Amino acid sequence: MNDEIQTSARNIALKSVERNARQLLSDAELLFDHGRYGRATALGVLAVEEVGKYYLLKWDKSKRKNGSRYHRLKQRTVATFNLAEATLAAMERELHSMGLQIRHNSEFSATELESLNASGRLRSPESLKDIEGFMDKMVITLKKTAEHPMVQKALNGTLSGIKELGFYVDLSEAHEIISDPNDVKEQAEDIISFARSAIENYR
Repeated sequence: MNDEIQTSARNIALKSVERNARQLLSDAELLFDHGRYGRATALGVLAVEEVGKYYLLKWDKSKRKNGSRYHRLKQRTVATFNLAEATLAAMERELHSMGLQIRHNSEFSATELESLNASGRLRSPESLKDIEGFMDKMVITLKKTAEHPMVQKALNGTLSGIKELGFYVDLSEAHEIISDPNDVKEQAEDIISFARSAIENYR
């Protein structure tokens, strides 16, 4: 398969995967609204995994892992993007409060770059660490986001366990209920929120 055909096939696949992720999230929200928290949780996890598949396919890495390891890779990919997006948003807010904004050099003409540099208004990313308290705020944001239970599970690749809880009543040897799909409303809320955030940040 030549490069042009392969690129076309990948673009079609990307659109299909993105559409499916949105549909899975929509179905999860619908089930949640009707009190089917277990199934909503499971579909929320599937939506997250589809987002991970999207990025791996975009980077042409989707065939490098198989089975359960591939599920964990998809989950970790989404968690990593979640952390990056949260940090970028915090950075933009902090810079905006100082009258600054993130812009790429390609957005300016050579004359504009020269003028900005001469006026001292052009700063390199490396210079941000010299702004008092700036890096501390970024670390706090990163830590707070990483502490989110769904982000932690995604980073550890253990969201699949939550997915299974959404389908089965788990019993002990003494026939006592260990978990019930009807008792995971909080987890359903968390995973749907996580999936929604991942899908809204498609790049």
